[in-house]
Amino acid sequence: MSRVHTMAASAAALAISALGIATPVSAAAVTQCGPNICYSYDDAQAAVALFGLPTLVGNSLIFLPSDFRAQSTDGAGIQTTTANFVFSNVYSADGVSEIQNIVIVEFGDYEITNGDRVAADLLLSVVNLTANPDFPFLPEFGSGQDSFDASGDSVGLQTWQMSTNFNAAEQFNASAHSLSLSIQNSLLAETTDLGDDAWIQKKIVVTGVVPLPAAVWLFASGLGLLGWIRARRS
Repeated sequence: MSRVHTMAASAAALAISALGIATPVSAAAVTQCGPNICYSYDDAQAAVALFGLPTLVGNSLIFLPSDFRAQSTDGAGIQTTTANFVFSNVYSADGVSEIQNIVIVEFGDYEITNGDRVAADLLLSVVNLTANPDFPFLPEFGSGQDSFDASGDSVGLQTWQMSTNFNAAEQFNASAHSLSLSIQNSLLAETTDLGDDAWIQKKIVVTGVVPLPAAVWLFASGLGLLGWIRARRS
């Protein structure tokens, strides 16, 4: 293993600890590399049960959750489902290129019968594993978020979308060659009376990491395949 990857692996462990995430002793480390970006994660982490395992498409990872859902029926009140998928290390494949931007895009659907509400939240947390020249012993942190909320009768099946991005090149002092990412999602459904039904589910999560400014356009054009994915899942 190269010195760059050894240092990145050590820093990743520190960053995960800083995020408050416990790693099991039996963690099964997986690394998937696209043309410019590599992703490392534990394929036995609890969030896999809801997110599923991702598929690599170019420099992006696509999740197709099959049962990430919150539902409330007949006045059951607030029902929530939450998961937090962690990438212990996301780094440039050549070990020297700077990571410019992290983009998260999510799609799903929902239905509300006889009123009440559904909601969804997305939180992206980022830790720069490259040492900050001003404070070498203090990792740099960043975040991005989005939310969705709907209430009242939906009049049938409806779709929702959330997205967020974090520009590491602008926000971090140190050049970001290696990062740890945490994608936290919460779904909420609420009913208050008999005969009410509300549910919301997540169907697609796209994690895109952009190594060069020009690649933003490649990632944006690549989102065209989401239309095919959505049609395939419907």
